[in-house]
Amino acid sequence: MKSILVTGGAGFIGANFVPYFAKKYPEYKVINLDKLTYAGNPDNLSDCAECANYKFVQGDICDRALIEKLCTLCSAQDAKLMQRDVYVSGRVKSMNETIYYDVDAIQEAIAQNRQITFRYFDWGLNGTRVYRDKSYTASPYGLCQNNENCYLLALSPRHGITSYRVDRMSNIAISPEERIPCPELTGRRLTEYASRMFQMYSGETTAVKLRFRRELANVVIDRFGKDTMLLPDGEDWFVFTAEVAVSPQFLSWVMGFGEKAKILYPQSVAEQCKELCERILEQYA
Repeated sequence: MKSILVTGGAGFIGANFVPYFAKKYPEYKVINLDKLTYAGNPDNLSDCAECANYKFVQGDICDRALIEKLCTLCSAQDAKLMQRDVYVSGRVKSMNETIYYDVDAIQEAIAQNRQITFRYFDWGLNGTRVYRDKSYTASPYGLCQNNENCYLLALSPRHGITSYRVDRMSNIAISPEERIPCPELTGRRLTEYASRMFQMYSGETTAVKLRFRRELANVVIDRFGKDTMLLPDGEDWFVFTAEVAVSPQFLSWVMGFGEKAKILYPQSVAEQCKELCERILEQYA
């Protein structure tokens, strides 16, 4: 019997995926590892009670000894697959079934030390896919889950070390070409790079209205989700409202777009952004 390890499977997404997979593929042993923190609840998995191929383990994915022990429950091939490079900095907000196959294809390429080819698309203001002209090639090294999104960390022949939103990738194929070596994304350095790249946002959650340039539609959808309503505001701008954790990190994110982004409402958040700008300017006075 082949085995599959699911991490964080007692949360909202995992508690939907685990029963679905265990029932649809009884030939697989499903091992569910969850630390049971704020988002994990074993009661969410009541549908798995009747599944003989299901096993729950409470623990931390960062516990190397535990992971090695779980690997002993698998065949040698399955154990190798379980040791794939995944860095988790949050939980995925929403994920359709297709992305599971995309993640599996990426992980298979990593396990085989192969490059991948894929198409990449942008989101239009009306929520439709707009594919970029050319096919992409990259050497995949790891996957990151950060808040709502799942990212591929890879080495691109054109852009060097970069990241791609997995839900904006399609037609993923494993290339016969071996991956280009990238020490910066190998072993512990992968986790260190991902930790630097993705910052957790904390602060009071507030509905904030913002005005962005049209060319930043991808950025907004990537950050707040495909269901975010983007309303055109003249020829070059759009406005939207999002629930955000108001924090220095969020304000810095908005400020990073310079004159292409503005907080419209509430005024208190706009004032916080203004005060942060003034404090930064004082350092260069």
